[in-house]
Amino acid sequence: MVKLYLVAVLCACSIAASETFTVVVPGAPVIMPLGHTAHLPCWLTPAKDAEGLEVRWYRGDQFDSPMLFYRERKLVPGSQKGRASFGLRDAKSDGLRAGDVSLKLVNATLEDAGVYTCYVSSDQSYDKANVNLNVTAMGTSPLLSVMWKGDGSGNVSCESEGWYPKPTLQWSNQDQTLDAKGIVHRIDTSGLVSVHSWILLSTPSRVTCSVALSKEEERQGIMDLQMHPGELENVFFEAAEYTCVLFKYA
Repeated sequence: MVKLYLVAVLCACSIAASETFTVVVPGAPVIMPLGHTAHLPCWLTPAKDAEGLEVRWYRGDQFDSPMLFYRERKLVPGSQKGRASFGLRDAKSDGLRAGDVSLKLVNATLEDAGVYTCYVSSDQSYDKANVNLNVTAMGTSPLLSVMWKGDGSGNVSCESEGWYPKPTLQWSNQDQTLDAKGIVHRIDTSGLVSVHSWILLSTPSRVTCSVALSKEEERQGIMDLQMHPGELENVFFEAAEYTCVLFKYA
């Protein structure tokens, strides 16, 4: 009897150990452009078949209303919220059979940005981990315009719209950073951000306005300030008069 009891205990421990797993997610946020398909990686270690496990993807405290709910080897009807489904951690993944329980989210919106919980459970254990999704939007190329002042200088403005999150704006002249007189951000009804700034320059000048979310996500606008329109009129007038004189004595 004692031997049978020990065997039973050992078997139970062996089964429990085989059911133990850890849910693993990336340490860095997932960054996805607006309107693209987001893949939120989540997998089990050690790798094991997840087809017989329960999987939930949910946000905040919405455990009972998950975006994706998988149980008894099938997706629970009505749980996918339209755009959510199982995805792949990478192109070589074998999916659920290899313990890959990643989430695929189609047509990412600004409202999709935030923290997602990947929850996996079996009859003996469970584990969960959070994935942070950042949704970005690259705005329009900066539009530069100039208003001339009486002293021959130009008030150059730079404007760009359609960004998310709030972008930076920087003025430069060749390799030199210039101080802007003001930078204003505005949020439109869709949640996208526009930015506007201006700077006072003398002629001649070549100025660049750079709007960016990062070094890899940047747009630039360039303007050459060569001469005040009033000065141009004087030059054209003098040139015309000189040509007329030459023609007269030719």
